[in-house]
Amino acid sequence: MEATDYGQELTCLTVIKKPSIMDTVVSGNHLFFIGRGRLWVADISEPEAPRIVGECRFRGTGRQITVRDGIAYITTRADGVYIIDVHDPAKPEMLCHYDCIELATGVEVQGDLLFVAQRQYGVEIVNVSDPRNPVYVSKIKTGEAQSVDARGDTIYVGDWGRRQLTTIDISDPYHPQIVNQYDLDGYGDGVCVAGEYLYASTGHHSRERGSRKRYPYIVEGDAGYGAGHGLEVFSLKDPRKPEFLGRTKFPKYYSRDGYDMWTPVAAGGSMVCCADTFNGVFLVDVSNPREPRTVARHHDLVSGVAVVDDVIYAACPKAGLKVLSAPSLVRHCTPDRGTPTVLPPAPTPVSDKSRIYHPGGQVWSVDFCRDHAVIAAGSAGVRVLELWPQVREIAKLETTGFAVHASIAGDRVYVSENTAGLSIWQHAGDGELQPLGRFQAPRNASVRQTMVYANGTRAVIQTGNTFRVLDVTDPANIKQIASHKVKIIYGDQMSHWDLGNRYAAVWGHVVGVRWLDFEASGKAINTGVNLTDRYSFFAGIAAVGDQFLCTSHGAYRLVNPMETDLDAKPAYRFGGRFLGKPTVFGNALILTSRVESALAIVDITDLQHPRLLREMPTAGNPSTVSVRNGALIIPDGNNGLVIYDDFVSALELDVDQNTFLGN
Repeated sequence: MEATDYGQELTCLTVIKKPSIMDTVVSGNHLFFIGRGRLWVADISEPEAPRIVGECRFRGTGRQITVRDGIAYITTRADGVYIIDVHDPAKPEMLCHYDCIELATGVEVQGDLLFVAQRQYGVEIVNVSDPRNPVYVSKIKTGEAQSVDARGDTIYVGDWGRRQLTTIDISDPYHPQIVNQYDLDGYGDGVCVAGEYLYASTGHHSRERGSRKRYPYIVEGDAGYGAGHGLEVFSLKDPRKPEFLGRTKFPKYYSRDGYDMWTPVAAGGSMVCCADTFNGVFLVDVSNPREPRTVARHHDLVSGVAVVDDVIYAACPKAGLKVLSAPSLVRHCTPDRGTPTVLPPAPTPVSDKSRIYHPGGQVWSVDFCRDHAVIAAGSAGVRVLELWPQVREIAKLETTGFAVHASIAGDRVYVSENTAGLSIWQHAGDGELQPLGRFQAPRNASVRQTMVYANGTRAVIQTGNTFRVLDVTDPANIKQIASHKVKIIYGDQMSHWDLGNRYAAVWGHVVGVRWLDFEASGKAINTGVNLTDRYSFFAGIAAVGDQFLCTSHGAYRLVNPMETDLDAKPAYRFGGRFLGKPTVFGNALILTSRVESALAIVDITDLQHPRLLREMPTAGNPSTVSVRNGALIIPDGNNGLVIYDDFVSALELDVDQNTFLGN
């Protein structure tokens, strides 16, 4: 199609030049827009000439924003959700920074409930009746939740990689249920409920099969390559089963340049305004929902849009906030959210064979320093515990940022504090932690995980899309000595332990595993040698003796230091398709999947003939486990710290406990 097929070109009236503008929304006579570390509020009494009247700083880069009843909710991917009081637009007040399960991407609010779309982790539901003290309610796993909208007791999710519109019943917010899934002809993202209809924006590739026979993925040259961009229209006559009516397509486009979001906004009457990143802004006439057609367009990189009468506001990551003239084409409309779901009293937890400790924040990790368990508890900081005979809190550390990971090396505790960087503490023996030093990454990038290697002299931290190697010999004078940049790091993508106090491994999403050599100096630590050219971020790597164990679906491979042929190694299968992060205790291999809320226990007494003992779900999102005194200790996110005492017996595992645990 030629550009002229998409109607008239919309005129840009002015640009508010602010960095990395990602989303914008209108509430009353004010426009709210977000960029890197900042919320701006503009008076739009004169819609064609917004005037900034207030701003509020936060950490991270804003992804999506919604404003309800004078409160702004801002997602920032790995940096969680910021909740800001904007009743006084000139003086926005930070109320709370909420620690989400994972990647806070999409956001919507209805009544007292906040819905946060978090990619592979699905949708998290949060009670925000007191916006200063949000409380986790529940979660539901979907395909790959990118954005969410709500009406009444139903929410609608644009699922990305699976290319689906997912409908969820939230009449019981503690037990949400998927009630319908519809295949979109493109990667899912933005959804918008307006009147009798739902609009879903799509992008990347269509559902046409690829040309390759073995793996029928779409590649450049295939008919469906880049052909997923467009808008799909659904009837909400039955709110639980949206009925597809029609679609229109935007120009074919595909880019891996980091901007892959698309979203629709109701623009009054029979118009829908769509942001389609590199394709720009499109106005779609949906007066005939079975044959929607594009009537106007504006070319630029755009990630979000908002409308008032005759004006479109376009969030352009590279240009700023654009004001587009659209006389007689668009008008502001207030969405009908229906009757909000009433949150009933929380259900009574069902007891099983475990003990559970709830610190007040979600439990991200557990490690041991002497006989004390040290847990990273998100917004609740770091807790030092005795676990036997009962859980007893020995010390509490209020961290500056969310405590999202804690590693132990000797008597030192390394805390990844997300937006506040890395902090190092001395365990005083009685459980109390004394500060030793702190490291802030360039541009104040968040630190999501820290692994300590080489006899405690080197640490590798995950910040954004970069692994940074630090010399931590002197905690008061931490120095970066090497780095390795990848495309995307979703979390826990460093080897657990090293080999010979010398070799470790790191990897990114859809890129290879890189060897690190700590006996090298300076930048040479990043060897440039790849174990493999592609590795799943769902998988993991752990040291077993003098080899690394690398997980794959229902199996693992074993590799020696600096090898480069992972995929050629034999796969030792234990059965099923479980893929997770490994940790090894004696002859026990325990795999955890935060995404799938599950773990698997494998007997590796004979490394070449592993035996699956048990797969089991968890109520939360489990990270790497620990085994101590015969107990299985699971950091299970919002479900707390779960302890299975004498877990071989409690879980009825078919093994000899002494041999299995290496006692």
